[in-house]
Amino acid sequence: MANKDPSKTEKPTQKRIKKARQDEGNVLVSPDIISLAVLIGGVLMMLYVAPALKKAFTQTFFLIQETDCRKDFTYDNVARGFSYGLSMFTAIMAPFFLGVITGGIAGAKAQIGSYFSLAPVKWKFEMKFKKGFMEMLPNKQNVINLTLTIAKCTVVGFIAYFAVKGNVNELMETSMKPVGASLKWSLLQCFFISAKIIAVFVVLAATDYVFKRKKYYEDLMMSKQDIKDEHRNAEGDQFVKARVKQKMRELLRNRMMQELPEATVVIANPIHVAVALKYSHGDLAPKVVAKGLRKRALLIKKIAKDNGVPIVEAPPLARSLYRNSNIFEFIDEKFFSAVAAILANLQTKGKKRF
Repeated sequence: MANKDPSKTEKPTQKRIKKARQDEGNVLVSPDIISLAVLIGGVLMMLYVAPALKKAFTQTFFLIQETDCRKDFTYDNVARGFSYGLSMFTAIMAPFFLGVITGGIAGAKAQIGSYFSLAPVKWKFEMKFKKGFMEMLPNKQNVINLTLTIAKCTVVGFIAYFAVKGNVNELMETSMKPVGASLKWSLLQCFFISAKIIAVFVVLAATDYVFKRKKYYEDLMMSKQDIKDEHRNAEGDQFVKARVKQKMRELLRNRMMQELPEATVVIANPIHVAVALKYSHGDLAPKVVAKGLRKRALLIKKIAKDNGVPIVEAPPLARSLYRNSNIFEFIDEKFFSAVAAILANLQTKGKKRF
């Protein structure tokens, strides 16, 4: 089935799929796989309860034979018999229904995974009489679903028919066999029929899942504009982000310019690099209060010169400090010796008070 909107040519993103699951309650699920899991769970439990079923049927059969309705048909006996039948039915069918329910849950869990959302059961008041009326009329999807259901029932019916047809003689002979043997044969036949039905349903479920998966992702197809909008929403508007970065740079520059007149020394490459350091007695290490390349380096040196901050030309050290130091953080310990030597030399010359 092709996508109705020709602009939706891109595969859905993980975010789109997650939104469909959580916000819209739209999940990929094949009812045929759930039906298959239910059938398998029921058959397995049928095998599990087969000995108990055989025993219960035998006891009930002999109890009916031994009961004289002309003498034993009293209220107490009927109530006792009803209680006995109900207890036997519960003991046998409870595991069977447990297997069916477990199979259904397992079939859904295997397809949906970890999932919880109230979106599918959220009540919406919408006055859409036309849409509701149109859904009641025959349409392509309803016809397809009806045809598939009839086909499944037909397949199951044919399997049961040919299974019985091939064992008509043995079926007729069960009335002359002991109860236990007849019941055992009947249960085996039921199991063989169920196994054949399961084999057919495996093929049907696999086919249905392939088509359901294809349709699911086709319905979630996105246009190129949808993907752009999603990236924009996830990453934020680029213009806004650029403005924020620019504002942060301005704030950082203003702070550097404020701190620069209080610097102890500017270590510079003659033209391209300048790093301003501030050190006071008691500090753990000198701190970088400003750094820059080219035009900013020239500006740093100009402000330093105007405020009497000594400028020391040490190109290798200036480049290393620029690459390996962050603004308003202490320099790395590997620079302690070189910077200490410069500060000691300045102190000796008396060019800067510490």
